[in-house]
Amino acid sequence: MAYEKKESQMRCPGCRRYSLKRKEETVSCATCGYTLTPGEEARFRLYELLK
Repeated sequence: MAYEKKESQMRCPGCRRYSLKRKEETVSCATCGYTLTPGEEARFRLYELLK
């Protein structure tokens, strides 16, 4: 499956796939285009720092 969990990835809250990508100033899903809210984005960046 193309969207299987790889080590240390978070799921997209919109489509529940492991396809979150960092853009210039935001984090969004490569599959559905969902853009994380500021709170979700902070959690994503913290998750990346802790991995």
